Amino acid sequence: LLIYSRANLTALATVHENAITEANATLPLLSGWVLNDASDLSTIKVSVDVNLARLQSRLDSPVDASFEADCLIETIEGLAKLLGKQVGSHVMDALRRTAAKLPRFTLKRVDRTVDVPDFAQPKLPESEQYKIARRDLAIVLKQQGIDPSSRYELAPAKKIIDSARDAMRQKVHERIAELDQKSLLLFCIEQHDELLAEYRREVFHIRQSMSHEVSFDRSMAMADAHERFTSGARNYRYLLECCLSSSAHGKTPALPSVVVQLVASIYWLFVLYGASDVLHNGIDAAGIELYHSFVPQVFYSHDREEKEHQFSIEVAQAKLGIDLVQEDEVNSTWNSGDEWGLLDSAFESDLGFSFTNLVQTLLVLARWHEVGGDPELRFCYQASPTTISGKLMDLVEGLSEAEAHHLVNFVTLDSTAIRRLLGKVVDESDVPVWEHTKRGNRYTIRPLVRVEDGLIAWGAAAADRALNIWSGAIANGYLPADFNWPRVKEHVRAIKEGLEKQLEIQAFKVCSRTTIYVAQGIDFKYRFPKEEFNDVGDFDVLAYWPDSNRWLVMECKYNQPPFCLKDARRLRERIFGTDKDRGQFAKIEKRRAFLVSRIDQLRTLVDWPAPTCTEPPSFTELYISRDIYWWMRNPPYEVPSQFVRIDALDGWIRSWIGGS
Repeated sequence: LLIYSRANLTALATVHENAITEANATLPLLSGWVLNDASDLSTIKVSVDVNLARLQSRLDSPVDASFEADCLIETIEGLAKLLGKQVGSHVMDALRRTAAKLPRFTLKRVDRTVDVPDFAQPKLPESEQYKIARRDLAIVLKQQGIDPSSRYELAPAKKIIDSARDAMRQKVHERIAELDQKSLLLFCIEQHDELLAEYRREVFHIRQSMSHEVSFDRSMAMADAHERFTSGARNYRYLLECCLSSSAHGKTPALPSVVVQLVASIYWLFVLYGASDVLHNGIDAAGIELYHSFVPQVFYSHDREEKEHQFSIEVAQAKLGIDLVQEDEVNSTWNSGDEWGLLDSAFESDLGFSFTNLVQTLLVLARWHEVGGDPELRFCYQASPTTISGKLMDLVEGLSEAEAHHLVNFVTLDSTAIRRLLGKVVDESDVPVWEHTKRGNRYTIRPLVRVEDGLIAWGAAAADRALNIWSGAIANGYLPADFNWPRVKEHVRAIKEGLEKQLEIQAFKVCSRTTIYVAQGIDFKYRFPKEEFNDVGDFDVLAYWPDSNRWLVMECKYNQPPFCLKDARRLRERIFGTDKDRGQFAKIEKRRAFLVSRIDQLRTLVDWPAPTCTEPPSFTELYISRDIYWWMRNPPYEVPSQFVRIDALDGWIRSWIGGS
């Protein structure tokens, strides 16, 4: 069935400007039916006028599917009249009953916050290009003199993987060195911004779908979108940073087909980097398997793929707020007036400009079209440093010329520092993708790229993301990298400590909804000195249900999120320890033994009633955090504690009580 609307551009423009009248919104949705062709009833062609005013008014924040039911009813009635057919009343009644369902379509208007074109089509490798890149990797492995049809694990595998990685990296670097630097940088900036814009739109659509009915799995769609974005954006960032930090450059134009094939090779390079880092950091068992054709297959433990899939779904559900209580989230209060002023002072002392002006600089770059910097929306803007500084002085109140130039320099990626880790004096052999906190010069936080003398290029979406990273990291109590800024670090550390305290307070509040016998931050040694208890530290939250004689022990911890495999190893060691200690669980285990051995004495000391049931006491341990990380779902050794997000705690407790 093909329906052609005779609505003209004037009507569309009128609707777009929201200049509609109530009278038009009450007229029929479909009118002026004309049968153009019915020679073959398997396909008929119809023209019909659509009342766009009614379309907009009914799709604006619908609460049910009544408009969708009306659309289908009017369509069936109009077609039936044209064709001289009758529609059974039972069909219409069945359609009307669907009006009470959740809507499947909504209309939403949003303001543009990032100056990128409305539609993005990033250029990513196709399967054939990935196969060509894998063939190149097979040639590299053959040149290493490795026996084919073999399976290598652990140390032998790492030796092979590292050797192949170095050879593959050399090939990638050689291909990059053949290309014209400026055209390659501009292409990478553009493609990275298209990936950001596409991902942003996908996430927006998935989140918007939470208000109406859909026929797809939102969590799966979110996880898939995140995987596509992170892989594609990572590869283009590496290509950009590698090109910018390289001293060798050619004159071959960076044609899209050439660059996309190069991106496919970078994908396989990251496969090798990942496998090597997994083995180096003891993250998982890993290895490489070769066939007669030397085609490699990197593998991990047999159940890792399923675990990663399940974890990605959980992360996606958290991003969508599924089964979470938004009011229970723990966020910092640093953006209040006094806190913001202190942060500005710290930045001015350590860096020579305020954090406010850094945020405004990135905001101007993200809205370059809106502020008059370019008459067109682009995925890659270009301007001189002087032009950017001038625009900042025009828009940021009280900004001096010297500070404007300082800000532009700060957010410009330094080609000489990309491969140098903070605190080091020697450059790495490659862009240090294995590190995060020690990388002070990376595209995600410094989005301006000097493409030639006197010319800077950037993507508005990249500038917006840098803005979110800077503000988000500081709001979460850490810096985007381990910068040696004494006053700023002191202030950021205070933000982290505040978050840790709020986590404990919020856990207490959530637990108090279901029992009055709950204590926060109780240290029995110091609260009851006459008992001469051993020092086991304080219980962040301790709760008791007399009717079932059940105890809930909560350890509230705020850990900085990991951004690379080295960070993941550090987080694992912080929580679970190493061969020499048990990390945070050493103290958790001491408190557990103390509580179990003295439960009646402790209950009496805090004046809680005796159990009203005959059941022996049961103890449940919770490790409460703001987020859930990989190791919390896949601990290196078995622990009795359960890991729960603070905004999922209410649901967890109610389910726990209901299951008793």
